[in-house]
Amino acid sequence: MTRTAIHGRVAVIAILIAVSGLNVTAPAGASWSAGGSGTGSSKADTMPSVAQPSARVSGTSVTVQWPGASLPGAVPVAGYLITRVNATTGAPTTVGAGCAGVVAATTCTEIGVPAGSWTYSVVAVQNQWRGSPSAPSAAVSVA
Repeated sequence: MTRTAIHGRVAVIAILIAVSGLNVTAPAGASWSAGGSGTGSSKADTMPSVAQPSARVSGTSVTVQWPGASLPGAVPVAGYLITRVNATTGAPTTVGAGCAGVVAATTCTEIGVPAGSWTYSVVAVQNQWRGSPSAPSAAVSVA
């Protein structure tokens, strides 16, 4: 291949690279508008609270029970979160098996509860929404 042919191919490649660099896409943009007249309204609801739960001890298990909470239109909430608190120190503790996570029913039994005096509170849950905590149950003692 001759020197002129090589220079010609290099020139063609350089031009192709330069031209491809010019092929830059502009960023996309969008907007919308609406017109009209009249009035509009919206309604916001709040998450319901749960009434005070009751707690009953049997060995090292505690059964917690509470009345169900409903959203407007008598739609039951999706579930409940249970909190156990040390009745002596006021420190919240991790709830064990049976009452951990979102509970769909209005009762649960926590098994393997450590010795001590405990109260339980319940929060209504609907998707990512949380209600206010209930009043704590009466203290129960696990020996």
